[in-house]
Amino acid sequence: MTTLRMVGVIARTRAALVIRDAQLMVFVIVMPVLLTAFLQPAFRLILHNEGYPNANGAEQAIPGAAALFGFNIGIFLAIDIYRDHGWGVWDRVRTTEASALEILLGLSVSYFVVGFLATLADFALGAALFGLPIGGVLVPIAAVAAAYQLCVVGLGLALAAVTRTLQQVSASGQPIAVLLAIAGGAFMPLSVLPDWAQHLAPASPTYWAMRSWRSSLLEGVGIGGALLPCAVLVAFAAGGVAVTAWRLRPAESKTGWA
Repeated sequence: MTTLRMVGVIARTRAALVIRDAQLMVFVIVMPVLLTAFLQPAFRLILHNEGYPNANGAEQAIPGAAALFGFNIGIFLAIDIYRDHGWGVWDRVRTTEASALEILLGLSVSYFVVGFLATLADFALGAALFGLPIGGVLVPIAAVAAAYQLCVVGLGLALAAVTRTLQQVSASGQPIAVLLAIAGGAFMPLSVLPDWAQHLAPASPTYWAMRSWRSSLLEGVGIGGALLPCAVLVAFAAGGVAVTAWRLRPAESKTGWA
């Protein structure tokens, strides 16, 4: 079986399981809608003060929530790798003709596709429920969504590679996601953060996604404004993959629990 076909088989099989994970679906689709319902009025006032008098607040709330909760795709990918180790699935699959690289690619593709589609669903629900103005800017929104999910998946692989126990993943994954979201302007617009935080913001991948999504939604900036953010997000993804290649050992024992 060719590598491409093997990766496709693993990706399709795992994607079906990922979609059935109710907890993940709540994180990446339900929570962004609920958070927007609470925060839209406050963000409307902030955006008006920033010089966007026609903004309704969803231009900040939906992208911010999608970026924040979208990070769970990477965390759940890391957890899935540990689950496979704990249940012995990893070793059993490695006894087949599938290589460790093909297994990781299959897992990564499945989570990338689910995360990408969930992000698009967030924006579609934002348009339907909160008047998010996505007309005319779907292409840059989708391009950045794809690059952001590549980044999230790459960082998720790195998280699985540098940890040794599932507890380490649980203890570090969510705090890192929240910190990057705050630093990148997903929790609150950068304009309300301290000056020092605004200077550090570009170090967060969330900043680049938010920068492009906000410019598209608030200013109508097209695909040209998404090129640099996409390039930076892909660079973050490449960094995560490099860490994974350096640190992950296919035969290394990982503790799924206890």
